[in-house]
Amino acid sequence: MTAARFFKYLSMAIAVTVIFGKQQTVAECGKCGPNGVACISSTTYYDCLGDVPVTSYTTHCPEATICVSSGAICIDAAMGVQPECDHTGGCSKCDGNRLFTCTSRTTFAMCIGDEVKNVHHSCPPHLFCDSRNAEICVDECHLTFDKPECGLVEPPSWS
Repeated sequence: MTAARFFKYLSMAIAVTVIFGKQQTVAECGKCGPNGVACISSTTYYDCLGDVPVTSYTTHCPEATICVSSGAICIDAAMGVQPECDHTGGCSKCDGNRLFTCTSRTTFAMCIGDEVKNVHHSCPPHLFCDSRNAEICVDECHLTFDKPECGLVEPPSWS
């Protein structure tokens, strides 16, 4: 391999690392990013008008891609980039052993067995939902694993 080719690949690798590293630290589920979308899961997003997500239509990324809210919207998952908005693990999950579940970053609902009651309760201002703690609403510095259990900005609307 020639030196020129080596430096070309090295430059590309550094650029990809900087771009994707920055994308992972900026994102928040449901918030509009610089590319005009708000990721709402690892593979779906809303288009934005300014800083406001247009929630009337959900767009799905092509198969084997993930949503990011800066740069390209859907990136090949094989590139090793972590999804910015992967809230599926902790949102609205009742397993029969817990009293409450988080329905968004700042809301929660009661569990009745394996079912989530469709009434949301809000945490006080500046507190986050974390049903993994003894108290359901905690300060950011007391979050388990240093992040909210559920990444949604708003709870789902249930009928």
